[in-house]
Amino acid sequence: MIEKFKTIEYKDGQLILIDQTKLPLEEKYITTDDFERIAIAIERLEVRGAPAIGVAAAYAVALAFKNTERDFNNVYQRLASTRPTAVNLFWALDKMKHTYQSLDKDSNIFQALLSEAIEIHNDDIKKCDRIAENGLLIFSKPSRVLTHCNAGAL
Repeated sequence: MIEKFKTIEYKDGQLILIDQTKLPLEEKYITTDDFERIAIAIERLEVRGAPAIGVAAAYAVALAFKNTERDFNNVYQRLASTRPTAVNLFWALDKMKHTYQSLDKDSNIFQALLSEAIEIHNDDIKKCDRIAENGLLIFSKPSRVLTHCNAGAL
């Protein structure tokens, strides 16, 4: 049985990221609730693959508001600067921005943003599963597959 690694997991108020710079020789995880540490992980390529970058950034936006009030634009700009050419990064940041801008003054900012990040993450999981299901149709025997950009679940 092949064990399925989780590239990204949100658990107990923390984001858990597999450090992809250590693969395939070492399985090491980064556990944090600090949006700045997530930004650094994106910059250092500890998080790789367009969808994973977007998901990590979405959680980073939410976690930026976990215990403090911040300027959303500063959070957005910090994360945008991590990988200026990453399409999924900006897609996710813009979704988070839309959610933030739609909140009323009595909203729990962190919970609203966290819900959106979880939705983005779940959507990515569904898309990766569909890629795998469709990919299976083209192989008639066990094969090794090299992926580019979207590694999906490891």
